[in-house]
Amino acid sequence: MMKSGNKKYIDVNVIDSPMGWGKTSWAIQYMNSHPENNYLFITPFLTETERIEESCPDLDFVRPNRNKGKGRKSSHLKTLLLEKQNISSTHSLFMNIDDEVLDLLRISNYTLIIDEAFEAITIYNMFSNDDAIKVGEKAASNLARADLRTLMNKGFVDFDEKTRAVHWIDSDNMLWKYGRLINLAKRGLLFATSELSLVWTFPPEFFQVGIFKDVYIMTYQSKYQLQNYYFGHFGIPTKTWYVSNVNDTKEKFGKKYSLKPYGDGSHEMDWKNKIASKINIVDVEKMNRVGAYSKDDAGHAYYGALSKRWYSRNPDKLKKIRNNTINFFRYHSCTGAKESLWACFKSDRDKVSSRNLTTRNWVTINEKSTNEYADRTALAYLVNRYSKPEYSHFFSDGEAGETFDRDGYALAEMLQLIFRTAIRNEKEIWLYIPSERMRNLLKMWMDGKK
Repeated sequence: MMKSGNKKYIDVNVIDSPMGWGKTSWAIQYMNSHPENNYLFITPFLTETERIEESCPDLDFVRPNRNKGKGRKSSHLKTLLLEKQNISSTHSLFMNIDDEVLDLLRISNYTLIIDEAFEAITIYNMFSNDDAIKVGEKAASNLARADLRTLMNKGFVDFDEKTRAVHWIDSDNMLWKYGRLINLAKRGLLFATSELSLVWTFPPEFFQVGIFKDVYIMTYQSKYQLQNYYFGHFGIPTKTWYVSNVNDTKEKFGKKYSLKPYGDGSHEMDWKNKIASKINIVDVEKMNRVGAYSKDDAGHAYYGALSKRWYSRNPDKLKKIRNNTINFFRYHSCTGAKESLWACFKSDRDKVSSRNLTTRNWVTINEKSTNEYADRTALAYLVNRYSKPEYSHFFSDGEAGETFDRDGYALAEMLQLIFRTAIRNEKEIWLYIPSERMRNLLKMWMDGKK
């Protein structure tokens, strides 16, 4: 994967450090130490924008406001950029960047700091969400592929064999139904996988030289994230760092933070050994049987128990998962509701929950960048994570031909959620992970093998 030397794009600085190591504290210290810069700080949650505003009082950070933008936050964002104000905002607004914002950034010389990986790629839905709900997700996907084949056969659409970029080639027939598709194709943001699924990518020109003075992205396990494959696919160079600190009573947080080259990751080993000693994983065969490896009639190994597809095909086993989880909290972690969390796919939450396993303690499997659950000492992680197949197809099909690490992706996603709990403060926690695959991945990480 390309790391440097491509003059078309700026070097993206990826700060790869475990949760709780002080990535945001480094950012606050850096911004306060360099008030001469203009900053655009992007984070998943509004609460984190408030933290930035409070921690950098002299920088006068402003959040885009719908009321000040005539009903649109994006309009106020453009005004703030024109005024060269320091801006704190959420990922959701950041994802709606358009050409006008890019033009404003070119003349503003901002430093961009992103807290957590951004959504670099997503599946393009040819149909509306309402239509997809009516016919079902799988049926909508099949219909979309059929539509794409028809558009290709009739000469409206083609795609580049190397990059898989979709091109709208019939300018005389705009077909209003596909107006959004046409617009994205003309901007070079729409791609077709070998399976004829369509994916949208974040505009790579956002990282071209001349848009930002510097770019920093703060995350953990970056090499396994979709964002990393995105950078490699488009040839956007990256430099990877980790956060180091020393005690310093003169500094705001009592420590002085600095960035050091990531190297081989050995700087994490002492910390990881300490963390591993505080993680208790329930290893009871009877409780974990529901997520164990199995073999089909032909003797082929099956690793998909507790995946999203498995949940849809095994409604009769959800009661077992529920009872196991209740037993975990009662007899293994011995925690009450205020100390406990459980996670499953949102589509299955109400099917798994009960009077003794309420949705008040449920958390989304995508939870990131929040300290809200730092007092929880028990987590039941009831899923087997896989990325959407369209993503692995896209990165494997392209000219770069990246091999997508499905296990690495699953591990990185699980660690993000685990470190929302008390373990981020190095306190002892209990975990119930019935998926044999996910449990083994965590053990490999704890042993320094992943």
